[in-house]
Amino acid sequence: MPAVPVPSPPPAPEEATTWLEFTGRLRALYEWCGRPKYRALCMRCPGLSPATVSTLIGKNPLTRPPETATARFVEACLRYRDWPDAETEPEVARWTARRALLDTGEPSGRTAVDGTIADGAGSDGTAAEGGGSGGMR
Repeated sequence: MPAVPVPSPPPAPEEATTWLEFTGRLRALYEWCGRPKYRALCMRCPGLSPATVSTLIGKNPLTRPPETATARFVEACLRYRDWPDAETEPEVARWTARRALLDTGEPSGRTAVDGTIADGAGSDGTAAEGGGSGGMR
């Protein structure tokens, strides 16, 4: 009996240390799922619109993508690629954890595979006290 091919894993958000790199990782996720039409992608996740997808990965993306839009986009890409349901939520959590880490201005922190912050940066809320002064770089 031939082995069932294992799908390649989605791009890792942990490689992003800046907002520009995070947008690049979102684009890589879109490429990974097959570059579907925005409308087809949006059919996979309620609350996601083609306009929102455009603000995330289009020609002029937002500097800091909204958390909800990011989570829905990641979920839609995973579902479009038929990623296992049991692995979808943890994968979305990885992406939102990386986004939150960038939002605190602590891009050097490490995010564990399960989406938790591995080195504790921001886990007690202290990393966010600087007002997210990561600013423009």
